[in-house]
Amino acid sequence: MSHHIRDATKMISDTPRMEAALFNAPDAGFANIWKVGCDIERELATAQDRIRLLVAERNTARLQADQKISLREEFRELLGTDEIEQGVVVVRGLQERIKMLEEDLMDANNKHAALVADVALYEDRGERIKRLEEAGDWMRHHSNNDWWCEKWDETKEAKP
Repeated sequence: MSHHIRDATKMISDTPRMEAALFNAPDAGFANIWKVGCDIERELATAQDRIRLLVAERNTARLQADQKISLREEFRELLGTDEIEQGVVVVRGLQERIKMLEEDLMDANNKHAALVADVALYEDRGERIKRLEEAGDWMRHHSNNDWWCEKWDETKEAKP
């Protein structure tokens, strides 16, 4: 036997395919070695691609885990708990509180609208009273009736 080819029963190697190629076709040794080497290189490239993919998937999983932890911490900060059932109870309570506040706001808006309408009505009444007083003053100034002038003066003095 050649020193290039080992006995198949004694083959112990970390590259058994290369040794098998040499053992099975000793007369076409270089071509077979080259073919097996190409196969191995392809397998290596495939394995490296798979490793890159697995590393990317691992990194994505880490980011998702970190995000989940961050969301859980934010949940705990906002609601005082990280238990879902307790969080739901807190959120429902907040929803009820928001509903009550919205109703209170609506009541306040209605009261404000009523006050604005009252102010406008009061201003209108004030303008009307002012015009009536001016007319009364004009009539008093141009009147020769002492009784009417006296009553007009009493009425103006009694005004609140």
